[in-house]
Amino acid sequence: MAIQAIWGRMLRAVRGEVSLFEEVEHDPNATAEAIAVVAIGAISVGLGFGLSLSLFARPGTYLPALVGSVVSTLLAYAVFSGVVYLIGTRVFGGTATWQEVLRTLGYAYSPLAVGVVAIVPFLGWLIVAVAALWALYLAYVAMRAALDLDGGRTAATILLAIIPAWIINSLIGAIVRL
Repeated sequence: MAIQAIWGRMLRAVRGEVSLFEEVEHDPNATAEAIAVVAIGAISVGLGFGLSLSLFARPGTYLPALVGSVVSTLLAYAVFSGVVYLIGTRVFGGTATWQEVLRTLGYAYSPLAVGVVAIVPFLGWLIVAVAALWALYLAYVAMRAALDLDGGRTAATILLAIIPAWIINSLIGAIVRL
């Protein structure tokens, strides 16, 4: 799929269109796209974080911060997707394959594409925080569509899956800050 079409899907995801999440759930060709969406968000956040850290706090830390952010985001996405799949299907009886979860969750990361604005003092980090919260809400929308669960079970699935993903992200972030 062309980059323009991926951007179009990302905009639909940011708007929270359930039909987009249903569409990518059933499109096996969208797996690589979804991973690319996560990578776009990871690179954007990494650029913003790395530049901000290097310019305002610790000069010379740009590259480690960028790499660490990208690696931690991609690993957290993989862990989060796997745990969501296991909890959603095994514990709560959802109906999805791991690839369907990967695709729908990947597009839920779309708001993180604004991460580069983290370079703007104070306001930038606020925007990134709002984008991250919106991505979390979109993960709920995506998993409700993919797993075919009610709202409570979807929320419980996401809350339980966030813990290991957060631990992975925090560990990698701590290593980068050494």
